[in-house]
Amino acid sequence: MWNPTKGLKRGDIVIFRSPSNPDKVAVKRIIALEGDTVITRDPYPIPRQEVSLGHIWVEGEHPEHTRWSYDSNTYGAVRTIQDPTSNSLILNTEEESRFAQFF
Repeated sequence: MWNPTKGLKRGDIVIFRSPSNPDKVAVKRIIALEGDTVITRDPYPIPRQEVSLGHIWVEGEHPEHTRWSYDSNTYGAVRTIQDPTSNSLILNTEEESRFAQFF
């Protein structure tokens, strides 16, 4: 059975509904996997964050332009859960769930 969470690695590009604006699709690069420690950027409230079990840290392609990129530095680590009823991956922040279709 296909499992989009299997084999995720740093550098992979993921596509999902934006947690900050669910009407838009976000395209981000995986920066860190569960257990990794990330050096965060503004506006994240703390300078270092360990990525929790079952989560990934995603960031946009323009780190020097943080005001243009809403990513894990804005909404935190993104949780990954396999949806058993479809070929979708549920990516969500701790606040709310969003479905993502991987192409």
